[in-house]
Amino acid sequence: MDKKNIFLGVSCLVAAFVYQFYSSTKAQKEQDNAAPIQVPQTIENRNDTNLPSIAPSLPSALEVNSNTSADKGEISRTETSNLIPEETKTLSNEFIEVVFSNWGGAIKEIRLKQYKKINIDSDTLDDGTPNVYVINDKNQNPALGLTLSAKGFGKTTLPYLLINHTTDSISFERKTQDLTVRRTYKISIAEGEQDPYQINHTTTLVNLNNNPLIAGRANFNVGTARPVDSDKMGQYLTAGYYDGKEETIFGSPDAIFTSISAFKGSSGILGMGASNPKDIDLQNGPIYWSSVKNQFFTSVLTPKTPANSGSSAIALLNELDKDQNPKEGIAANLAIDLSTLTANETKEIEMSYFVGPKEYKRLDNMGGRQDLVMQFGFFGFFAKVLLGFMKTIQAFVGNWGVAIVIMTICIKLIFWPLTAKASKSQKGMQKIQAPLQEIRAKHKDNPKKLQQETVKLFKQNGVNPAAGCLPILIQIPIFLGLFGMLRTASELRFAEFLWISDLSQPDTVAELPIFGGFPINIMPLFMGITMVVQMRMMPTPAAAGGVNNEMAEMQQKMFKFMPFIFLIFLYNFSSGLVVYWTVQNLLTILQQYLTNKKHDDTPVVLPTQKKKAIKSKSKK
Repeated sequence: MDKKNIFLGVSCLVAAFVYQFYSSTKAQKEQDNAAPIQVPQTIENRNDTNLPSIAPSLPSALEVNSNTSADKGEISRTETSNLIPEETKTLSNEFIEVVFSNWGGAIKEIRLKQYKKINIDSDTLDDGTPNVYVINDKNQNPALGLTLSAKGFGKTTLPYLLINHTTDSISFERKTQDLTVRRTYKISIAEGEQDPYQINHTTTLVNLNNNPLIAGRANFNVGTARPVDSDKMGQYLTAGYYDGKEETIFGSPDAIFTSISAFKGSSGILGMGASNPKDIDLQNGPIYWSSVKNQFFTSVLTPKTPANSGSSAIALLNELDKDQNPKEGIAANLAIDLSTLTANETKEIEMSYFVGPKEYKRLDNMGGRQDLVMQFGFFGFFAKVLLGFMKTIQAFVGNWGVAIVIMTICIKLIFWPLTAKASKSQKGMQKIQAPLQEIRAKHKDNPKKLQQETVKLFKQNGVNPAAGCLPILIQIPIFLGLFGMLRTASELRFAEFLWISDLSQPDTVAELPIFGGFPINIMPLFMGITMVVQMRMMPTPAAAGGVNNEMAEMQQKMFKFMPFIFLIFLYNFSSGLVVYWTVQNLLTILQQYLTNKKHDDTPVVLPTQKKKAIKSKSKK
């Protein structure tokens, strides 16, 4: 019966493994064949009762009295290009190159000069472009593109006039009969002045009339995030905001993020939890900052004054790239309520725009709890400590894989005494097998007595039948902290170790021609082997009947299935995480070997009856 259960369990695990891979492959194919969906340019047909209305007695800020079609309000990119050609200018420092466009007076793209686009030695790609990672690459809407309206996303390609351009700043201006919009950007080119990935921005609105002018909301495009190569499914594409709330159940703040999966809809499980797909999600303020991000990079827009009556809109973005292939991403919009500009009023909106790698220390130094962009999760404390520790080691050894190995050794040494005690308790279980079987035979018809005598035997000999679980349990917070940290640590992107070319991805060395190409990942297989060896070296828990017997049997089954469970769970995960777990297993094997080799001459103590109970029985 036990062999049958084992066979069924292993079969279920294998089936789950195959289904997991098949589902991901199928979803990727469906995504590649999906029809392109343009991001909503306006949401005028939405019935959002929380949005401010525009009074009909006041002119709209974008309505002008002009005979030129270019000045009649919001127009499309195509119309703009037919009237005013696009001009681009750049601001650059050692870390970023920001490309600005007169279409929208905003940021066309940001090139991260310290990060490669693909993992090749060449500094240029086949098409001659630099091999650097580009944020907001080839998007229709520029980052920090501005619309003045009461509702959500709008067209952001109105023509602006370049009025100033220096080595570290650039300014654009657009004038209509009623309104002047001036947009200024500044980056840091001096070391230590500010974070080099930060762009300071000011939008100035000037009412040119002697009458009030409706401004509605100033809607700033936070940018668009696309999946990186290590995240072909786009599961790390998220957008969200921080509302400034500090109080949570555990006393730490949290940001509100929406995953791209929320826009795709779901059939749920057996119909439960089903949801319909949607194109846009609107959240009303207060907004301290808004962000879009993928696995390793992020854009964070932070107003100098929190938008207490603002909103954050998130949209699914599907469009075609230059090769006419579907290009999926997630976009965000930060709206600041301006209401009405009084006669001849000038209003400034100041904000900072961080565009760069998701590095905890860098984001934490930015202030405003921008470190929450990392989404380390419940065990974030361990993630932050381990990340800092790992970076310190890497600074000395120069290799992230070696840093993970050394960090794992240090963690194991810290917990060595505790796991050694657990291993010793497990070894003690083997010594008491003979008296344990005697107790079981003697009290087989008295479960209560059997339980009492068994517990007494365990206690007098200092053993714990559940001690084998302890080494695993104490690693869970650290493992989950590492999981939250390593899966999005930009430092591991393209980091090499042994045969692994990228510690942020699975170490796939080949693919089998089944299920659309089944990957052969070496490190998870090696990890599974080390877990099997580790489990076989552990003493078999005793079966003593009653509750302890059930506990022991459960522990035995868990030991048998755990290598398969972890193999399935970690097979397609970051190889950096698998390196940690494999080294952890090897160290545990070494510790168990030393424990098993050590000879123990301590005699077994048998349970004895209490003297008072004997005396009282003789009197009767």
